[in-house]
Amino acid sequence: MQLKLTSLLVLLLASGLGLMLTMPRATEAQGLPVLRAIWFEWDPCFAFRDQLAPLFKEATIEVTCVPLGQWHDAIFRDDFLSNSSGKWDIVILDSQFIGEAVTGGHVIELTQLVADQIDLTDYFAEPFAAYGEYPPNSKRYFGVPFEADVQFLVYRKDIWEQIGVRDVFGYDDPDSDSGLLQVARRINAAPGVGAYGYASFWCTLCGDAYDQGATCWNQIAWSYGGEIWDPATFRVDGVLQQKANEDSLDLARQLILEGPPNVIDYDFGNLVGALCDGTVAMGAIWAGFGPAFTGEGCAMRDRLGFTVVPGQRTHALSLGGMGVHVSSHVSPERQQLAQRFVAWSQQQTVQRAWVEMGGYSARKSVLASGLFINSAAYAPIFGVSYPLVKDFWNLPEYAQLLQIQMQGLYGAFSGELSSAQALDQIAKGQQALLDEAYPDGPPRPPADPVTIIVGVQIALLVLTGLFMLLVVATMVAVFVKRHVAVFHFSSPIFMELILLGCLLLLSALLTYAQDPPNTVACQFHLWLSVLGVCLIFGPLLAKTWRVWQIYQKTSKFMSIRITNADCLKVTAGVMAPAVILLAVWTGVDTNRPKTYYDEPNDGEQVTRCDNDHLAIYLGVLFGYLGVLVLAGCVFAFLTRNVATEFNESRYLTVLLYNLVLISAVTIPLIFFISDDPTVSFALECAGFLFAVLLVLGVLFGPKFYRLAAGKGDDRSTLGTRGVRGTTTSSGPNTSGRNNSSNNHNNHTSSNSDPPIRQEMDTVVSQIFDDSC
Repeated sequence: MQLKLTSLLVLLLASGLGLMLTMPRATEAQGLPVLRAIWFEWDPCFAFRDQLAPLFKEATIEVTCVPLGQWHDAIFRDDFLSNSSGKWDIVILDSQFIGEAVTGGHVIELTQLVADQIDLTDYFAEPFAAYGEYPPNSKRYFGVPFEADVQFLVYRKDIWEQIGVRDVFGYDDPDSDSGLLQVARRINAAPGVGAYGYASFWCTLCGDAYDQGATCWNQIAWSYGGEIWDPATFRVDGVLQQKANEDSLDLARQLILEGPPNVIDYDFGNLVGALCDGTVAMGAIWAGFGPAFTGEGCAMRDRLGFTVVPGQRTHALSLGGMGVHVSSHVSPERQQLAQRFVAWSQQQTVQRAWVEMGGYSARKSVLASGLFINSAAYAPIFGVSYPLVKDFWNLPEYAQLLQIQMQGLYGAFSGELSSAQALDQIAKGQQALLDEAYPDGPPRPPADPVTIIVGVQIALLVLTGLFMLLVVATMVAVFVKRHVAVFHFSSPIFMELILLGCLLLLSALLTYAQDPPNTVACQFHLWLSVLGVCLIFGPLLAKTWRVWQIYQKTSKFMSIRITNADCLKVTAGVMAPAVILLAVWTGVDTNRPKTYYDEPNDGEQVTRCDNDHLAIYLGVLFGYLGVLVLAGCVFAFLTRNVATEFNESRYLTVLLYNLVLISAVTIPLIFFISDDPTVSFALECAGFLFAVLLVLGVLFGPKFYRLAAGKGDDRSTLGTRGVRGTTTSSGPNTSGRNNSSNNHNNHTSSNSDPPIRQEMDTVVSQIFDDSC
């Protein structure tokens, strides 16, 4: 009775204490922001939910533990890729999920957090990288270790003693059977043992298989000196079929034969159960399941021992554990709070608390501490095993690669395929997948980006801005003085179009303010530069075509009227092919930023606008521009004798010559040294600015000079330069055909009759006066 009362008193005190401890936490939780985390169902997740999460004082962390088979889809399919993304703030991901998460933009980068708040020297380099670095060797981190893990060997101490086995390492001989296999056979051969020799989680095609069978076999292959792929070249075919892998797959099949009849379908739960109920005497399993072997639910807990899983020719063990990551699908405020949790979780004090809860730290100092070593019977084994870990694919295609491997492994495990056949089947399938996903080979890690030197960029953009102001000022001046003869006869509307082309050409240079370029900058640069060139050439060709038409007809005393609308149609005709080409170029094969690497040392990367068929598009574009240049040369030749006041064929010739020369020099240089964005930008700026300067100087300079000299409205010189090699009168010819006839008697030129030419120029002047 006294015992019962004492027990009741203890129970009441414990309940009261529990209530006291619980009430303040509930009160503190009121008003705190909530962070939601997800992991899969196992003891570390329960420890996170029930013990670690309540210690974080800045937020209430709600932890959801889902079945292993639902883990990936609960994160990616049901959150990241759903219309209602943002369900989880903190995601615990397998190392193989990282490629998919990073390339999909689902987790935020934590590189700065790692640099500022984490001492990398206190972590083993390979597992730390596996838990959060992507791409490999990039030094860019998207997660940090949360739960470290590695496989250890659980064995029956009493059975080993019964058959005279001290450990599995004394049996290891690179040229003989595995120590594991020899001990398993001795267990099965010993009378009265009552347990199978060996088991592991060989499950490959069972419901929650995930990577269970693969991580069993991978470490056997590595310990035989084999490799499952070449990460440097992304080659599987020719790597996987090596003899070491055949030997390791043969060993796996022999170990399966030493286990229970259904061991090929064992998953984690089956293995824990078989070891705890005495069905199996020995098995390799993740250390994360360690507490299951020491708890009251394990009938054999007092008979179980722990040791390192043995190697063979080398010694490597599959990396387990997971990293903690922050979702990119939640608000910036929740991301900041989740990042504070991530940094908090890596603190020394928190890591020590985590191991006391049954978790495993990735920090060297914690693993070497007496606190950890004495935390559990298997803790020292973990500390010895963890430095031996090795990881495999963390690509976005991980799930497909794994499925191919698991199907092939099942064929070998079950005996349906020989080891050689299974390996060849896996290699061919995985290689086809990788070749399709990476036709250009492995993605390169980010190198040091090469951008335009800021000082040069600012200087040239400012200079471009000044040129744009000059062009705008010229446009305003032409509009204000449009009725003055010197501008009127040159068709002000087409002069404005030419200046607009100059403005577009200069605007294309402003896209270099976005460095490195993005898709928008690439598209604007393409359209602005091409339309700018065409708007310069189009009106010039239209004006020269009109002069040729009028002069041709008037020389035959035929009546003709060509309006600005007619010339605009010609301009539109010049522009149309370019617009169609640009539309096709943009719609079918858009210019996008592409990154190229410095091939000699891969130490630098340059991003520039490009596409897969750039040479074809440029060939068509330059071919068309060549046609325009040729047309300009023809029209310039045909109108070479027309008065300069309303004919710009000579200016067109000068422009064509210089523009072709500029293009012939700068374009090859831009492409030849495109790996240096500063030089490419400077050359393009020099070409564009010089082209605009030529247009302003050659086309508009003489007009403004005449205007400044007070001769802008003086029509007295019309026709005086209409015929080369002749002398004409200084005044206008208005006396008609009789005066022309009289003067004809005194003229000796063999080329043409100046008085008639003067009369024709006057007629042309009047036609232009009406047309413009």
